[in-house]
Amino acid sequence: MRLMKISDPRYSARRFAGVMTAVLSNPTPTRQRFPMPRGLRAGPMLLLLACALSTASFQCRAQDASGSPKYTVDVGGGWAGLYGNYASGLKSGYNLHGGGGIALYRAEKEYDDQGKPVSANRWSIYLTATFLFNQSGFQPGVAVEAAGSNPQNPKLLSATNGRTKFFSATLGPTFRYATKGRVQPYFFGGYGWMRREDQLTGESIEGVIYQPSGPVVGVTGGNSGAFAGGAGIDIGPFRALGGMKVFAEVGVLHGLGINSGTTLAPGVGVRW
Repeated sequence: MRLMKISDPRYSARRFAGVMTAVLSNPTPTRQRFPMPRGLRAGPMLLLLACALSTASFQCRAQDASGSPKYTVDVGGGWAGLYGNYASGLKSGYNLHGGGGIALYRAEKEYDDQGKPVSANRWSIYLTATFLFNQSGFQPGVAVEAAGSNPQNPKLLSATNGRTKFFSATLGPTFRYATKGRVQPYFFGGYGWMRREDQLTGESIEGVIYQPSGPVVGVTGGNSGAFAGGAGIDIGPFRALGGMKVFAEVGVLHGLGINSGTTLAPGVGVRW
């Protein structure tokens, strides 16, 4: 995998606009599977998710004889890199993600003659569910070029910019290794669902009260499966913060089918 340069003629804004043109000309087939409710917005969904994760985190702090929590809850976000053919017409964006896990296996602690805890097996296995939201803006000129290639839809001709939103939900194993220090590595993988939603936006012509700035003048997208994988480290826990851990990870979310040209790379956060 390598970052595609926008200057590469194979992955130019013109090619990205060509993909948008083909999909906008016949958007129906890509929107038949798993349609999302019209008017659904990421803001309320993320707020509800954050509240649920905050409430659940109080149940994840206690540890038993194994030294590892039975449940985990995490929230995070940051910069998101985009790779692949489709991503060549997009800017790097941001991501927000959250999830939770339940331990499938935790090694029991053992103690030496002096009563100090030791462990013959330091690996723990969790089943983890993760939700990800990612948003990236169009490269300059992509929206105008795509709209100009669809003269049969006059509404699109008012487009001046655009953005792409990605939603995903994956489920898979996480393998954690318990070290003697505060830094603990882990590895994860998963499979699930990804939705890509492309939005062409234009100028507000009915006032910002009646019509918000940057109204959406055209929408297209597609649903597909997706693979997730990566590795990271937990730093902590910090008892003064209720057992909170800080984590940093390198992750990859690769779409399949209609989203096979896009790969996302999420960021950092906190975990209980």
